[in-house]
Amino acid sequence: EITVLDQVDCAVKKKDWQAATERLRALVADPNGSSRRRIHAERLVEALLSAGQAARGSAAKRERFEEAKRVAAAHGVSDAHAVTLLKQVEASEAHAKEFAARVSALRERKVWSEVVVLLRLEIEGKERDQWAHPLDQWLFSALLGQADEVGKGKDPRALGILNEALEVASKYSLDSEPARTRIQEIEADAAYWSRLEQDLASLRSSGEFSRSAALLGVAMSSRPQEEWRLPLGEKLHDLLIVWSGTIERLEDRASKLREAIEVAERFQLPSTAARAKLAQVEALLRPSALPRGAQAGFVRIVTEFLPAQAIAEVWVEAPDGKTIASLQPKDFRASIDGAPVSSLGFQQVESKAEPLFVAVLIDVSGSMEKNNALAAALGGAKAFLSDLTDPGCEVRLYAFSDGVKPLCDWTSDVAQAQKALDAPTIKPLGRTALHQAVHDAARDLAVKKGRRKVCLFTDGKDTQDELKLEAVLAECAKASVEVFAIGLKSSELATDVLRRLAQSTRGIYIEASGSQEIVKAYRQAGNRVRGSFYRLLVQPAK
Repeated sequence: EITVLDQVDCAVKKKDWQAATERLRALVADPNGSSRRRIHAERLVEALLSAGQAARGSAAKRERFEEAKRVAAAHGVSDAHAVTLLKQVEASEAHAKEFAARVSALRERKVWSEVVVLLRLEIEGKERDQWAHPLDQWLFSALLGQADEVGKGKDPRALGILNEALEVASKYSLDSEPARTRIQEIEADAAYWSRLEQDLASLRSSGEFSRSAALLGVAMSSRPQEEWRLPLGEKLHDLLIVWSGTIERLEDRASKLREAIEVAERFQLPSTAARAKLAQVEALLRPSALPRGAQAGFVRIVTEFLPAQAIAEVWVEAPDGKTIASLQPKDFRASIDGAPVSSLGFQQVESKAEPLFVAVLIDVSGSMEKNNALAAALGGAKAFLSDLTDPGCEVRLYAFSDGVKPLCDWTSDVAQAQKALDAPTIKPLGRTALHQAVHDAARDLAVKKGRRKVCLFTDGKDTQDELKLEAVLAECAKASVEVFAIGLKSSELATDVLRRLAQSTRGIYIEASGSQEIVKAYRQAGNRVRGSFYRLLVQPAK
């Protein structure tokens, strides 16, 4: 026993825990052992714990600590230290598992910079035999990944990172060839990039933009790798912007800038500069800005001269109903059956060649009492009269309800006509002699020599039923009268009748959604009555 104990002491001094534990196991297991078995068990527990602490890997540690715990329990020795060390192993295993999961997740996402930081923190202050994972290999691999990541943008930091990888390989005796190969590739790429920039600068200084673009196209074909894609795309994008500034023709300059924007979108580059320059060019090409709510439509389309050309007469109005003047040919686009025209002639027309006679008909029936409609209609009629600026233009006003009553005789005095609308006898009362009013106005206009127009306002339908619509239309046709009808939207409004009156006489129909829209509707009617429009001579594409 003494000899064995001497061997144990010698092994302990040498920290040969395997020899110490083997001899102590023999003493504890000897059935003929002395009464000192408990003391031997205590020493065996201590030796197992020391062996476990010296072991590499959590599995070997756990094995020694669990044996120490069993020996202590079998021989009545304290197992507190063994329990503590086992808990430390369990905590270390849990940490190692969590750490490996974090590293794996970051590697899958290729967040290499975070992987490198995490691994350096894990390695710091720990001996290699304390690692639960091959941290040196992981760090080397992460540094290669980080170098590839920053190298995609030709970042000079890639070389520094690869040199760090070489240091790690040297320190832990790892294969450094992958890092050395990557360094050689970066140095070769740097030389190629330098030559490319020199060639581009030379071509650009001599104004050879087409050759510069071709050179970049060759570079993109020979260097399809992801790390070349972005810097070459940036070069091409910038080249196209500079190129556009040398182009005189605005359409071609805009085309080149659109090409630059397409390159920016393809390579996911900022396109602010190209878009700003394109906006400037398009502002020079863009049709005049129309006010919000502007409207346009055809006065007529003449197709008798097709296929040589067509004539389109177009009105354009602001939201207040006034004609938008001073438009230019660039403000119009035309197509026939979807095909753009090859030539577009242009003329602004003010129809003042013939005298203008206008009969203004205002509905004063009982329904006009609602929502202050009559007051709005009278105000709209005054605005309408104010816009009749043609020299020698004559107007006559009529109010209609149960019958038709002239408010003034034919006059060219706008102020006098407007004053007639203030007569106290104009009150909303009675039924609606709509058909009779248009018929009488057309008959009165028939004797006038010039342009004959009727401006009609109503909120309902004919309720007298004494005169059929066909007779009214016949009288209008006989007198060559154009009817410009304004309808105030209501449940009683005869929209179909008003539309027919307008369309059959080459006038127009305008509907006001409420009393607040009546003045605007009158101004729109005034523009059409005066006959201001644009005449476009449209030559179809061959």
